[in-house]
Amino acid sequence: MSRARPISLALAALVALATFSGCGYHFAASGPGLPASARTIYVDKFANLTRITGLNDQFNIAMKDEIANRRRLVLVKDRSQADLELSGSVVLAQMMPAVFNAVTEAMAYTESVSVAASLRDLKTGKVLWSSPNISSVQYMPFVAQAVIPTSPSFLQQTLRGTQIGELPDIQVAQTQVTYVRQQLMSKIASTVYDMMSDRF
Repeated sequence: MSRARPISLALAALVALATFSGCGYHFAASGPGLPASARTIYVDKFANLTRITGLNDQFNIAMKDEIANRRRLVLVKDRSQADLELSGSVVLAQMMPAVFNAVTEAMAYTESVSVAASLRDLKTGKVLWSSPNISSVQYMPFVAQAVIPTSPSFLQQTLRGTQIGELPDIQVAQTQVTYVRQQLMSKIASTVYDMMSDRF
């Protein structure tokens, strides 16, 4: 167990670096690459090509929240009322063991999710932007010993380090899977918005 903590700390740092590198993060909400006349957007239900039921629904919620938070476009429920349409699919969700204990039992995993998306101008029918692979990866502890209670991701949760130690492993795993997937969806949605609004 004593070896798992430094390994997980190093892995968490690498995962955080990988998540935020190479995506061209932008924080402006203006969306300079969007058509000036575009005011409304319809988000079609993304297809789910993974084996995880409901993952596309989670992404759709995150994507709509991201668009609403940017305040550049107004979400509409009716495609016929939209200037733009965003569509695509969740193409990959993969969990890989990342940290092991002394008897080679997995204590933590990394989960990666990839999305394909495209933005269409419904007035002209032209595809304005598309990408076949927008992905993010996140560290996911499955037992209390693999949790890093001082990490930024853990500090954003409602649980505290003292509480984690009191939970059975199955509860730790459930809480972390739920939280990590929400974070993955939010990060990918943010990247999708940045890429489609700047068209890169």
